[in-house]
Amino acid sequence: MIFTIGYDGKGITPANLASILEQINATLVDVRAKSVSGTKGWGSEQLKAAIGDARYVSCKELGRDGVTPTSLAWLKKRFYHLGGPHCVLLGKEENPGAWHRHHTICADRFPDAMHIYKSRLISAEAWDSFVKRGEEPESFPISELPLFIEHCENFEEVEA
Repeated sequence: MIFTIGYDGKGITPANLASILEQINATLVDVRAKSVSGTKGWGSEQLKAAIGDARYVSCKELGRDGVTPTSLAWLKKRFYHLGGPHCVLLGKEENPGAWHRHHTICADRFPDAMHIYKSRLISAEAWDSFVKRGEEPESFPISELPLFIEHCENFEEVEA
């Protein structure tokens, strides 16, 4: 399953991110064009120290300077299939609607991707509806993330 998160707001810290990754056994996919950050704790080396080298992957090809077909195929093959591992796409922008992760990665290609925004989980499809029609998106508290993952995995087993 694909998740997204941004750290520009005041709600997420590298320690919070490490906890989220641990809870859902996910890899962080850093899509930023530059892996250095003026925000303390968010440079790639600092992130690796906080979350562990094994959980960190840089994929600038999914960044704002141009999402490539090859990078989308890599994302789909590695993280978007039954029984596959989970990933969290990381960018600076906290609001998913203001960041390319929603518009160029999730909305059309991965509508069931989940944005982690302001301590809530919101599907890309619900966010798209919110952006286009102003409908309040259905969301879940981040505290329910492990239950959400368990539910999705159980549903996928039944569907298979």
